[in-house]
Amino acid sequence: MRFYRAFGALAALTAAMVCNVACKHKEAEPAASNASWQEEVRTRRAQIERAKAENSAGFEAMDVGSLGNATLEMIPYVVFRVLQETEPATFGDDAMNASGFFPRKDLPSGHNGIIWTDPTQADGTFRLRYMTRTCSSCHTGRVRLDDGTMRLIVGGANTEIGLHGFIGRITSTLKADLGESADALAYKASRKRILAGLASHEPGWFFGAGKVAPADAAQEVATVTANIDAVLALMRTMNDRRLQSIALLQAHSYAKVPNPPSLTGGAPGLIETSGLGSVGLVRFVGVDKADSVLPPGPSKADIPAIWQIDPTGYANWDGTIRGFARALTSSMAVVGDPLKIDLSANVKIQDFLGKLPPEPYPFSIDEAARRRGEVTYQTSCAGCHAKPSGRKRNDLVFDVGTDPLRAEAIGTLSAGLLTKVVMSICPQTQVECAFGAEGPIVDPSAHRGYVAGPLDGVWAVAPYLHNGSVPTLRQVLVPSHCGRKLRSCGGARPITKLTAVGSGNRQRKLSCAGGVTLRLRSTIFGKPVSALWDMDPWSIRCSSMVAESPCGWHGRTMRQTNASSMISSHTCFRCRRIVPL
Repeated sequence: MRFYRAFGALAALTAAMVCNVACKHKEAEPAASNASWQEEVRTRRAQIERAKAENSAGFEAMDVGSLGNATLEMIPYVVFRVLQETEPATFGDDAMNASGFFPRKDLPSGHNGIIWTDPTQADGTFRLRYMTRTCSSCHTGRVRLDDGTMRLIVGGANTEIGLHGFIGRITSTLKADLGESADALAYKASRKRILAGLASHEPGWFFGAGKVAPADAAQEVATVTANIDAVLALMRTMNDRRLQSIALLQAHSYAKVPNPPSLTGGAPGLIETSGLGSVGLVRFVGVDKADSVLPPGPSKADIPAIWQIDPTGYANWDGTIRGFARALTSSMAVVGDPLKIDLSANVKIQDFLGKLPPEPYPFSIDEAARRRGEVTYQTSCAGCHAKPSGRKRNDLVFDVGTDPLRAEAIGTLSAGLLTKVVMSICPQTQVECAFGAEGPIVDPSAHRGYVAGPLDGVWAVAPYLHNGSVPTLRQVLVPSHCGRKLRSCGGARPITKLTAVGSGNRQRKLSCAGGVTLRLRSTIFGKPVSALWDMDPWSIRCSSMVAESPCGWHGRTMRQTNASSMISSHTCFRCRRIVPL
C-alpha cells in the first residue's frame, strides 16, 4: 500500500496525536515496536542497498563525483589541502565538520560532500584538479540511532550543512589572504605559506592513498608551484566575483526587507539557490535592471529530499523547474559556468535517484497508531500529497498561507532567461533535454505557491515547510499542542528521534543551556510555533521564552495571535544543547 512505502514514520508517530492522544493531558509513551516493523526496516534498507549496487555509476556520481569541470572557487585541491593546515579556522577538519561537511572515513577527503574535479584546464592554462562539492553535500544526511551510531541518509537532506556560513568564511579568508594584488603584504605572506606547505608533504598526502597516482599528484604540486601567481590570481578573481554576486543580491533583494537574514551565515539546511542563481542572469539585462530578474526579497529555502525523483516532473519548492533542468540548475550552483557542467554525470545521478527508495524510519513505532495513521493519511493527506507523476503543475502547487517569498522568487523574465541558459547547454538530441512545449522552466506568475510533494521518508527531512520553520511533525499536525508549549532545542546536528518527529512527554522533558543563538521563526495555521531551533536570524518572539536582543527578520505574516504568545519584533534566544530534566 502506498502509505507503507511513502509515509511510514509520519503516521506511526503522529496519527494518534491527530486523532486523540495529543489532546489528552496524560499521554502514554508509544508502545515498543514489534518485530514486524524492524523486519520491514531491514527489508527497505536492503532495497536501498540493492538500488545503490544496481546503479553504482549513478550512486558514485552523486556521492563522490564532480558535477563539472569548474567551480565557483577554483581552488586547486592540493592548495585546499595546504589551506587546511594554514587556515584551519576556515578549511581545517573541525571547521569543515562544523560547516556540515561531516566526517566520513570512506571518502578520500574525509568529509561528506568534498571531492575534486577531473583534471581540467582553466582558461587555456594548466591542467589541475580543483576542490569541489558533490551532490551529497546537500543531499546526504545522517541519523543518530538508538545505540549512538550514525547512519547515512542518501538522497535525503543534509540538515547539518551551513553552506552560507561556509561561503562567508571562504570569501572573507581568501579576501584577507590574497589582497587586492600580488603586491599586497598579505598576499606575499599567504603565497609563502602555501609554497612551504606544498613542499613539506609527500605527493600521496594530498589526495589519499590509491586515489590519484603519486606521479600525477607530484605533477599537480609541481604545476601549482611553477604557476603559483597565476593560480592565486584566478582564486582572487573568482572570490571577488562571488563577493560581487553576494553584494548584488544583498542590494537588490535582501535590502528590500527590514533586518534581512545573512547571505554569509544563518541556519544550517537553508540555501538561497533562487537568488544566487538569478544573479547569473543580470549579465543579460545589466545591473541597472537587476531588479527585473532578481527575487523581490530573501528566498532561502529548506533542502528537500530527492529520492524517487520524477525524471520529467516539476521540481523545487515552487514547481518551476522541470525534469533534467533541476539537475542542471543545481549543478550551476556548484560549477558556476554552465558550459562546464558534466551532463553525463548528471544523467547518471538523475537515473539513480529515480530508483532510490526513501530511508525507513529506524526507531520504534506504535503499530496501533500506524494503522490509525494510514486511515487518516488516506482520507486527509493523500489527495494533495499523491505521487506527482502525470499531474499538472496547477494540481501540485498550493497557496497555504505560508511565507510567500520563495514562491515569488522567479518572475516571467527570469524564467525566460533561465530557459535559454538551460537549452544552450542541453542538446535537443539528448532524451533528458526533450522538455516539450512547456520547456524546462515554467513561468509561475499565474499560479504561485508551494508543491505538495509526496511524503516519502518525511521523518528524515525535519524541520518542515519550505523555509524549515516548523521543527517537528508533531508541530505540523498539532500546532496548538492543546494549549501546551513544547520546546525543542536544536542546531547543526544530525537527525534524531526527537528532532524528526517529537512526542509529547519526551519533548516536554527538555531544557536549554549554554550559549549558541537559536531561533523560533514561523507560524503554522495562524498560530505561533513554540519551539527553539537552530542558528538563524529569522526569528520571532514567544513571550514564554527569554529574548536576548533584536536580530532577525521573519516575513510578511507577523501578527499577534493571543495574549500569551506574540509574534512581533525580531529576537534571538540562547541555547547550546539538549539537557534532559
